[in-house]
Amino acid sequence: MKFVKWMMLGVALWSLQPQLNAQNVPPALQMKFDQILDSMQGVLKIKSLGAAVQLNNDAVWTGASGISTVNPLDSVTTNHAYLIGSVVKTITSACILQLVDEGVLSLNDSLHKWLDTIEYVNPNITIRQLLRHQSGLFDVLYHPDFNSVIQSNTNYIWSLSDVVNTFILAPNSQPGTTWAYCNTNYMLLGMIIEQATGHPYYEEFKTRFFQPLQLNSLKIPPFDGLPDTIAHVWLDINNDGQLDDIHNIYVTWNSLFSAAGPAGCYFAKPADMAVWMRTFLGKNLVSANMLNEAKTTVATNLPGPTRYGLGVMERNYLGIKGYGHGGDLTYSSTVFYFPSKDISIAVLANDGSKTSWKLAPVVTALLKGYMDYCALVAVNGPEKPDIKLNLHPNPFQQYLELDVNLPQTTIALRVQLYNEQGQNCAAKTFTSLPAGTQTLRWDGLADLSPGMYLLEISVDGQLLQSKKVLKQIK
Repeated sequence: MKFVKWMMLGVALWSLQPQLNAQNVPPALQMKFDQILDSMQGVLKIKSLGAAVQLNNDAVWTGASGISTVNPLDSVTTNHAYLIGSVVKTITSACILQLVDEGVLSLNDSLHKWLDTIEYVNPNITIRQLLRHQSGLFDVLYHPDFNSVIQSNTNYIWSLSDVVNTFILAPNSQPGTTWAYCNTNYMLLGMIIEQATGHPYYEEFKTRFFQPLQLNSLKIPPFDGLPDTIAHVWLDINNDGQLDDIHNIYVTWNSLFSAAGPAGCYFAKPADMAVWMRTFLGKNLVSANMLNEAKTTVATNLPGPTRYGLGVMERNYLGIKGYGHGGDLTYSSTVFYFPSKDISIAVLANDGSKTSWKLAPVVTALLKGYMDYCALVAVNGPEKPDIKLNLHPNPFQQYLELDVNLPQTTIALRVQLYNEQGQNCAAKTFTSLPAGTQTLRWDGLADLSPGMYLLEISVDGQLLQSKKVLKQIK
C-alpha cells in the first residue's frame, strides 16, 4: 500500500513540474517589473535585491538589482542564490503534511509517539502545535551560549537532537495556551520526519520536492555543498556603521547551517522560490484538506498584522490575501502566493541591516505593477507578441516566403491576401510552430491576378501585422 502511495505521489509531482519555457512574460510586464525592482533597490538603499514572479500561466519573471561584491565590483544577476532563512519552514511543513496524507502520521500525534524524552519538552505537544508555534517551548537559537558554541567550531556538523538537547531551556508557557515564534518547533519537526521516514530530512526534501520540481538551486551547505553563484552577504561586524562583505566567513559556518537546517538554512535562487511557493500553496502538492489546515491561521504578535497557520504566514498586500513566509538569518527573504491572482512573488536580499519585514514594500510594488498591467490589458486587449517578419520575394509570382521570429510556441499562424477591393483572395494556416526563427513558404499563388495586395498575419487568432505586397506580371 505504501508503494502505491509513493507511485501516486511521483505521478502528482511529475505533473507539477514547472513548464518555465511554455509561456513567456509579456515584454511590457517584464519591463515594468525590472523598473520596479531597480527603483525599490534605490528606495531601500539595500545592497541587492533578487526577485521573481510566477504568473498564472507558469511563466516566471526574474530580476536582480544591486551588487554582490565591491572588490571586484560585481553586480547581482538572476543566477545569484541567497539564503532564504525561515522560508524553509514552508518546506518542512509541506513534508509533514504529505506524511499525514500518506497516513504515516497525524497532526494530532503527540511527541511521545515519535521522539524520546527531552528535558523541558512536554511529550504531549502535538505536531499541529509545533507547526503553528503553539508549543510554548524555549527557542534554542536564543540560548545565551548558542552563538559562542556555534562559532567555536564552525566545521562541526550538528544533529538536530544534539542541538535541542544542548540548548533547550525551560518552556515559556504550556502547550496550546499562547502563540510564540520558536525555531525549536521546526528542529523537532525535522527529527519527526527522520524518525517517520528513516531518512534525513534534507534527503526527504530533495526526493519529494527539489528533484521532481527541478528546484536545483535549493541547497543546504553541510549536505549538498554551496550553489554555484551566491550573492555575498553584508553585515556591520566592526560596529563602525559600515557594512562589511562577510561572505568568506559566513559560508564556512556548517555548524550554523546544520544546527538550524529545517528551521531556516537553505540557499536558493528567487525563481525557484517563486515556483516553490505557488506549487505548494496553489497546486495539489498536498491534499485539499491539508492545504486548508495549513491556511487555517491564528493571530500573532508579528508585524503586518500577520497571522500564522501550519508553517505558513497570512498577510494582506493591497487588500489581497497572501500566504507564504519571511526569513532572516543575516540574509532576508519574503515569498508569498496570492490565491485570488494565482501568482507568487519572491524577494531576496543580502543586506544584514535590513530584515524581511523591510522587503514588504517590494512585494507590494511588484503586486501593484502586475495589477496595473492587468488593468491595462483589460482596457486595451492583450499585448501583441513581438514577431519579427520579413517577406520575399516582393514583388512575387508563384510563392511567398515569410521569415518569422516567434517569441513563443504558436498554435496557428494564418496569412491572408486581400486585393484592392478588400476581397479575400488567398489564405494559408501554418500550425504548431516552435519558438525561434524559421522560414515559411506559401506556394500556389501563381493564379492570382497581377496587382497590389494587402497581406495580413494573425497568430492564434490575433491580428498582428499588415504588409503590402505586389504580384507582378509573369
